[in-house]
Amino acid sequence: MIKLLERGLHHAARLVAYVSGGLVLVAAVVTLYEVFMRSVINRPFFGANDLVLYVLTIGVIGFFPLMVDSGHHIKIDSFGKFLGPRWFRRFEWFGNIVTLFVLAAFVWQFWRHGMRMAGYNDVTQILQLPLAPMWFAASAILGLATAIQLLIVLTGNIDRVAVHETLKQET
Repeated sequence: MIKLLERGLHHAARLVAYVSGGLVLVAAVVTLYEVFMRSVINRPFFGANDLVLYVLTIGVIGFFPLMVDSGHHIKIDSFGKFLGPRWFRRFEWFGNIVTLFVLAAFVWQFWRHGMRMAGYNDVTQILQLPLAPMWFAASAILGLATAIQLLIVLTGNIDRVAVHETLKQET
């Protein structure tokens, strides 16, 4: 059951990262187009900033679940390695707990901010796109990262690279 849940979260994290990569590419293309229109043709693309804000926010946040899943977030493990394997595992466990609480706090704060934006009917400057859905989507994506981190804490899978090698062999 845990392996099935782990595999599902892994695939969801990869899917969100692929979509996020596409969104970052869209933001880059929109930015290049806006720069070209502004500097060469002298007709700026109004609303480019609004689109880039939306797309890049979700695009960057979308890589968090994969980073957490693969263990490529910020870790300071030199002190734990210096003290030996027993202390290393303790520091890793403590770091995983702290990461879980930080991610959960981000989910909560992003959701609260989205609710505030919805309450004020805040929109982008030019295109008048509502801002609340962007914050709700970011909160949901970080919720996926939090679920992955919770699974890491509960199962004790510290070496995420080894876990993914096992998953690749099973599929």
